[in-house]
Amino acid sequence: KSKTTITANDTTAPDGSTNADKLEITTSGGNNEVYRYVGTIAIGHALSIYVKKDTARWFALGTNVQTTKMVWFDLDNGVVGTEATGYTGVMTDEGNGWYRCGVIIGAGADTSTYIDMSLTNSDGVLGGNVGLSVFIWGAQVEVNDSIGPYIPTLTTAQPTPVLLPQGLTTGRDITGVNLFENVRKQGALNLDGNSWAEVHDNASLDITTAITLECWFYKDDQTAQSGLLGKWGPTTGVDRCYMLMIGADNKIRFYTNTDAGIDPSALSNGWNHIVGTYDKTTPIRKLYVNAIEKDSDAFSSDLITSDKPVEIGRYNYTTTYQLPNPIAQPRIYNRALTASEVLNNYNATKDLYI
Repeated sequence: KSKTTITANDTTAPDGSTNADKLEITTSGGNNEVYRYVGTIAIGHALSIYVKKDTARWFALGTNVQTTKMVWFDLDNGVVGTEATGYTGVMTDEGNGWYRCGVIIGAGADTSTYIDMSLTNSDGVLGGNVGLSVFIWGAQVEVNDSIGPYIPTLTTAQPTPVLLPQGLTTGRDITGVNLFENVRKQGALNLDGNSWAEVHDNASLDITTAITLECWFYKDDQTAQSGLLGKWGPTTGVDRCYMLMIGADNKIRFYTNTDAGIDPSALSNGWNHIVGTYDKTTPIRKLYVNAIEKDSDAFSSDLITSDKPVEIGRYNYTTTYQLPNPIAQPRIYNRALTASEVLNNYNATKDLYI
């Protein structure tokens, strides 16, 4: 802190708990701030915090507490004020006087080393009078080009939604795609090669001895390899757990632990039902396409676990392998489905897609 104090657990937070803090200026002039050194904050990062007015109208959020690296927020009127070059402000009304103030760092921004929040006398300036104060709660930093849902960091894993909430724009899904395009199907995400979904890590995804991955996937004449569903990173033995993916050769592959997986022949264009199963007690891996077993092999190891999220429509936690096609009804089971169960799932949903 610099020329400010924080009173912990001073008022009711947006989630109803009494754990929102009060930030108040104690010495006027200069930088009345709370900051944290993080090494590198640059293009591709997003900052956010919930803020409620006490006596201060203006709140600034950004980096390195410089007028060229901050965004100002008007807590009286709920609008974004001055935005530094490369810094885009986002302000949403969360009710009961709370606003979520966010900053997206984009083109034109320089690399910074500090994250800063500051109380100020007016828009576009730094420094404020003694006694100016706000309530704050729920600070978050993301590697993201938008402000995502608030996920608290607590001492135990927290349950989070499988997917983001439905879109707020009439006629569009959570990725912004028109709901009424011809390729749109019930329960499908229309991924465009620039979007994906994540399931945050939790104990239920640390599967070791038996698993099934299942989804419907729309294939066209794509030529790039892409992830369908799985928890799969770049390092064998560390974060390569399980995955369904499609290669540049149009073959579906089912991987566990290493990329020595199983794959069927090239798929036909259109909707396909894909299932990969593994059971250590057998021990065997199987890959089904449209309820037909296409390939299998012997495999007898425990699956690797990691603290990474499950990705839907991407793998390796990079934009390189994002899926440019619709995907629907992704599912993960902690057991191997039987052939008859795979057939039942296919028959139960095929009329939605083919």
